[in-house]
Amino acid sequence: MIFNSNKVLSFLNVPDLSRGINGLSAWLEVEYGLEGIAILSESSISDSIVYIASSQDPSVSGLQYSVTLTAGEADKVHYLTDSGEVDKLSQFLDIEIEFNETAVIFRTPVPGTTYKLSTVYFGKKEALDSVPYQLIGGLLAISLRNSLLLSPRKEQTNRIRLDRILEESQQIQIEPYRELFENSSDGVFILDSKYNLVFINKSAEAITGFSLQSLSGRNILEIASKESHHYFSGGDSIPPQFEMELLTTSNELICLGVNRSNLLADKGFAVLVCRDVTETKFVEERLRETYDFLVNLIDNSVVAIVSMAVQDRINLFNPAAELLFGYSRQDVVGKIGVVDLFEDPEHWFMVIRKLSDFSEPESIKHFRTQMLDSKGYNIPVSLSAFMVPGFESNPPSIVLFITDMRKQMELEKRITEYQFRLAEQEKQAMITELAGALAHELNQPLMSILGYSQLLAKPELPREKFERAVNHIGSEAERMAEIVKRIGNITKFETRKYVGHAKIVDLDKSSDKK
Repeated sequence: MIFNSNKVLSFLNVPDLSRGINGLSAWLEVEYGLEGIAILSESSISDSIVYIASSQDPSVSGLQYSVTLTAGEADKVHYLTDSGEVDKLSQFLDIEIEFNETAVIFRTPVPGTTYKLSTVYFGKKEALDSVPYQLIGGLLAISLRNSLLLSPRKEQTNRIRLDRILEESQQIQIEPYRELFENSSDGVFILDSKYNLVFINKSAEAITGFSLQSLSGRNILEIASKESHHYFSGGDSIPPQFEMELLTTSNELICLGVNRSNLLADKGFAVLVCRDVTETKFVEERLRETYDFLVNLIDNSVVAIVSMAVQDRINLFNPAAELLFGYSRQDVVGKIGVVDLFEDPEHWFMVIRKLSDFSEPESIKHFRTQMLDSKGYNIPVSLSAFMVPGFESNPPSIVLFITDMRKQMELEKRITEYQFRLAEQEKQAMITELAGALAHELNQPLMSILGYSQLLAKPELPREKFERAVNHIGSEAERMAEIVKRIGNITKFETRKYVGHAKIVDLDKSSDKK
């Protein structure tokens, strides 16, 4: 087959060289009956390989690969006949081939650069033998010599070399302090002027789960939460103390208490000494919630709550206390003592003495006393108190729960009056029912005595009738005496029905018959 150099040059002499080389590789695939072609650039400085063109997929141009091509001299055709190696190479380069294909690698130096072009051809052995590798490679190398397809790679290579030199320089400056940092129980993060991580110690690795190798060169903002980004907003803005949230390798958000050290500041580093305060923050949050709950409970309590440090002024005066005493909180807090609210100061001193006596429980319950409102009027109250022990430099405090007893006392008075009236009514009813019982029980013997008395008044009354009348009068008198005795032995009050709806005392059930 005669090599058509004009056709090749028509692809290379176009404004968009990247599209032209992709078109050339696709044409060569068809022209020589191949399975696929990949054109790559190799740097003699770094280990990277970058796609220039593909006969099957133009979109891969510019992608970087870590695959190492099989060694081969420049301007020499190198055959790969092992099917396993060929298949592996085609997968790396995203070239689809049939089974049992052969690959050819042809390297061509790019004049005036540190690059070589590696042109990889896949196909049958007989088809590959017909390809003019040197002519195609030479035309491609000359076309790409001053191309922008290579210049970004040159810049990237130079940048990589500079980054490596900078990293080594940074490690040299840190080295004298490495042992100090590694022996610290706190986590140590060292950032450069752009907030890239230069070093972390073993404690920081344990806190975050990241290794030094995985974080080195990464910006602190990559692992810090968005809420913490403002600490690294540019310039010399890292505060001396702050709290920072960051994500661990397990994607768990933790909170670090951070202190910025001035060590290595003259070398342009920021040394952050950190301690995991996640658990402490959690406890603080729970305490804050508890405190808010208690404050809300105290403010909404219907019981007056007053507190003060022992022998000091009032420091707590809730709204119920304001309503009870007529003072505003501003009038009493820090200005007067609890003793000023008592009608008899001795009652307050008694409370203090009892609460201070550790031989007894440190609380008082339902102590009745008199207190004074803002106008000097007496307020009967029920007072409960307990002692809050002191903590560190804080002295012990006394908390009072004060209940206004005026309504309760008024209610108790009404109940007493009602009970008295009820007792009087019951007494009157008992007298009435007792009188009814007396009238009922005594009526018959009285009538009998009256009848026999009239009989005795008749002249010339036979003796047997006279004796019978006297006996009856005596018997009825004894019966009346028995009734009076039963009345004297009444121990309970039980009634029975009488005429109509009336009731009388049941003497048999009410009296003790002993």
